[in-house]
Amino acid sequence: MTFAECIPRADNKLFKPIAGIRKIHQISTTNTHGELLTRQLSCYSCGNCTEPDADSRNCENKWVGSTAVVCMVRDGSRNPVAVEEENEVEMRDLITPGCVVAVYTDDEDKDYYMIQVKAGPEILTKPVKDYWGAEFTQGQDIIRGLYYDNNTDNLFQYKLLRNKPTVIPSLSVRYILSTKTKDRFCISEDEHLDILAALEQLEN
Repeated sequence: MTFAECIPRADNKLFKPIAGIRKIHQISTTNTHGELLTRQLSCYSCGNCTEPDADSRNCENKWVGSTAVVCMVRDGSRNPVAVEEENEVEMRDLITPGCVVAVYTDDEDKDYYMIQVKAGPEILTKPVKDYWGAEFTQGQDIIRGLYYDNNTDNLFQYKLLRNKPTVIPSLSVRYILSTKTKDRFCISEDEHLDILAALEQLEN
């Protein structure tokens, strides 16, 4: 029996890392050799993303955000990574009245707030002031909605605060939870962690 100090490996099986890999939430293979599909957000619910023989490029959920097809490049190759933007969608374009969103906050005792979108996004044509005293000037990109309260023993349980309208910057939306209006709801721990990951991207 002999021992080798190192195991010979085929270098042509090594590939360069995908640009911006730390900001990508989901990567899957396609039906084309050497291609990967990257997503801004993950989908674990529709059949096109969970069934083995389905094509995840036909995802039924529109809140997954930006997607891109990345052509893998072998390590050592001088060819740049080729990226084809297949369905470039900004977070702002996915926000619609009635959906529930998680928004960034700089409050020390909160990681984020939940808001039910009532109107927007819109560009203000005149200054506004909401119920909570927040003021916005003409030209700002905002969303109108209602806050959810979660001052309960359950960190993941939320109740809508009616008759207390708020205005927030459109860019403060970091995660879209649902496209259906809900007065009460609970999020899962996985959803909570996904929101925190989206907030971490903002900080980075």
